[in-house]
Amino acid sequence: MVRGILQSVRRLFTSYGGLFTIAATAAVAGLLLSAGYAEAVHYTNSTEFCAHSCHEMERTVYREYAHSRHYRNSTGVVVTCAQCHTPRDNWRHAMANELRGASRLWAHMADREYLPGRFEARRAELAKYVLADFKASNARECKSCHAYAKLAANGQSEIGRRDHISAMKSDSNCLDCHQGVVHHRMDAPASYDFP
Repeated sequence: MVRGILQSVRRLFTSYGGLFTIAATAAVAGLLLSAGYAEAVHYTNSTEFCAHSCHEMERTVYREYAHSRHYRNSTGVVVTCAQCHTPRDNWRHAMANELRGASRLWAHMADREYLPGRFEARRAELAKYVLADFKASNARECKSCHAYAKLAANGQSEIGRRDHISAMKSDSNCLDCHQGVVHHRMDAPASYDFP
């Protein structure tokens, strides 16, 4: 009986061996591509990549971030670039964000945006796109950490409590009031001479 089963399996593999080989190869290739994509996304969402692979970021917005409360604070909690700038609600938004980021390579390489002064000349225009994303998502990334439902309004100043309670009722966009918390506001002149 066992011998008959083994012969049946052998005949099946012999007659369909090519299909099994193709299916197994496709499965392994799919796993390797998925793992490679996941690793690439993980690396490109790291603060190390964001801050130090693009010199225009390293000399400008990274310096602002490194002196903000999202980087240095009394609790020691560090918010990464990706936590604010990468959608986390579903893979379609995250993939679109990755593709948009890849499209910035042209500006970096061909337009040489990394040269001193070039990034700053376009910074206000670029910030409009980022702020538009925050507006379209109603500050989804901010609210993933700063949830209105978890807000301890009693520990705030009278003005802060009043404004946050009002914002909570209307589900306001955080950046309507808090633009400039991490990076310079676009209506203020930028200075990178930090202590």
